[in-house]
Amino acid sequence: FGLVYVDRATLARKPKQSAYWYRDFLRGEAALE
Repeated sequence: FGLVYVDRATLARKPKQSAYWYRDFLRGEAALE
């Protein structure tokens, strides 16, 4: 759930694919399927 994956061992945060889609959607570049 969410837009960012958190590695519980290192607490490193990594954007999920959905985060990139949402970014493009807000820019008006993403296609709705």
